[in-house]
Amino acid sequence: MLLERDIDYRRACLGHFASVLLETRYAKKLDPNEAGKLQSDMPLTGHFAADTSSVDMDDLMEVIDGIRAKEANRQAPSWDEED
Repeated sequence: MLLERDIDYRRACLGHFASVLLETRYAKKLDPNEAGKLQSDMPLTGHFAADTSSVDMDDLMEVIDGIRAKEANRQAPSWDEED
């Protein structure tokens, strides 16, 4: 899978030959989180409307803390296992 930086790099390189590409944002349009919403018949315009809604930081931190705790438990040695 291409990363945003890879797509932006290609856009910058090819933009030397086709300056119209420099105004596009295909990397955002091809966001993996949005992949399920893309359909084969949808045109890729390269124009992207950024989400400017506010984030509930308390909810976000709660999710992050939960994931950290789960990962710490996963990585902790299990003393119940027989060697």
